[in-house]
Amino acid sequence: MPGMNGIQVLKEIKRIKPKAEVIMVTAYGTIETAVEVMKIGAIDYITKPIDIEELLTIINNAVERKAAKRGKVHS
Repeated sequence: MPGMNGIQVLKEIKRIKPKAEVIMVTAYGTIETAVEVMKIGAIDYITKPIDIEELLTIINNAVERKAAKRGKVHS
């Protein structure tokens, strides 16, 4: 990603839209990076190659949390 790394992009997204739900995807994951992006505001962190089932679970959990915050629970 020319000009910015993923952490910089995450910070910019959260600056522009603090309530944005961001899932970080990386090819080079470390525990330290995962902790850092979660502190910045990512809702989850996964590494490549992406496991589609894992990604769908993360997305579904994010949708359910968002709905619960709004008082609408999906089943």
